[in-house]
Amino acid sequence: MRAKALLIHGDRPLVDMALALSFSSQANFTRAFSQATVPAPGRFRQECGLRQPKPSPTI
Repeated sequence: MRAKALLIHGDRPLVDMALALSFSSQANFTRAFSQATVPAPGRFRQECGLRQPKPSPTI
């Protein structure tokens, strides 16, 4: 699953990953990821022991 690979090998914010995977929002990405696999993307990243990304700058 491409989303898992991005979560494991990347340190981009979830919202950036969601948009890169053609989701319209982080919420839609999280919902789809959670239905396809457990746990949710943020929790998956934590359980893999990956560092948390820096927040996206606000415009």
